Amino acid sequence: MHALAEPLVGGAQASRNSTVLTTVQAGRALAAALVVFHHASTMFALPRYGNALMWGGWGELGRHGVDFFFVLSGFIIFSAHRADLGRPDRVGAYLWRRAIRIYPIYWVYLLGFLALIGLSLGRQEVPLSSANLLTAFSLIRFTSDPPPLQVAWTLFHELFFYLMFALLLLSRRVGVVAMILWLAVMLVYHQSRGAGVPTLFSVAFDLLNTEFLIGMAVAMLWGHIGIRMAWSAAFLGLMLLIAAAFGAHGGWITGFPESFAFALAFAVLLLAVVTLEREGRLAAPAWLGALGDASFTMYLIHTTILSALLRFALPKLEGWVVQPLIPVLFAAIAILISVPVYALAERPLLRLGRRVKWAGGRGRQAH
Repeated sequence: MHALAEPLVGGAQASRNSTVLTTVQAGRALAAALVVFHHASTMFALPRYGNALMWGGWGELGRHGVDFFFVLSGFIIFSAHRADLGRPDRVGAYLWRRAIRIYPIYWVYLLGFLALIGLSLGRQEVPLSSANLLTAFSLIRFTSDPPPLQVAWTLFHELFFYLMFALLLLSRRVGVVAMILWLAVMLVYHQSRGAGVPTLFSVAFDLLNTEFLIGMAVAMLWGHIGIRMAWSAAFLGLMLLIAAAFGAHGGWITGFPESFAFALAFAVLLLAVVTLEREGRLAAPAWLGALGDASFTMYLIHTTILSALLRFALPKLEGWVVQPLIPVLFAAIAILISVPVYALAERPLLRLGRRVKWAGGRGRQAH
């Protein structure tokens, strides 16, 4: 899934040089890139592309970019809306902003993907029933089939988190109780299906959703640690990340414990870098920020780009490029293509969406 950029403003919650933390944007870029490299490597394991295990299986760990996205999302939403907690008058505007941030560009890419299928320019591996199309467009589970744009499975979790967070805006007390009950049910249910055979209930109470809460916890801690502790957290987070990577690759941890190990490592690293940026000790390069801006587009369209490259470019490259380098090349191409696509499609829609404000239950044009 993705984390959606929000300005982080107000006192200690703001970067010294910007209302958008450059390290958070860089984190979004890295999370999306991890998922791209994951799919670039694992697609070669499909029978039609040679059953090749690339990079000794290390590329499969890129799937944990989704865990990073969920942690980032919890951090971003809590940080951006901290001042709105306990303000029911802000619920409508909050939900409106979340809706216009996700749905318009997602629908554009989904319709584009369905058009490619209709023109027989792609392989469709899931049924296009009316119930599945309703599920895909609404991001609410009416069927357990994967959506046509299969990476969108994370958006179902994202959307449910947004709804749960809205309770904190309605009432701090009600919201806190709801979050505690949500966590309790997740721990009792103790399931993590992710993209596999989900239902409305499993989406709501999948253990993966605890990663949003971890991100919220990072936002609560942010501003309460100093530079020395931030450097210690950076070292600890790096050690946790290395341990999680070797543990997962070696098969010592699997399932949700594997996801949790990565989420915890990412959370500790996130706390470190945002603290260091707040103190003026760290800033991400502009090119990573640009990739962070395009991360939602990158996430949604990269599998379509990779599929096209595998179908049309792979036959021409075989024999010319060392095979393990081909996924790297294809992933880099998918990442680079996402930047102009973002500029041409997503950014104009975002600008248009920002012009439409929530006003007492209806949208109005901002003047």
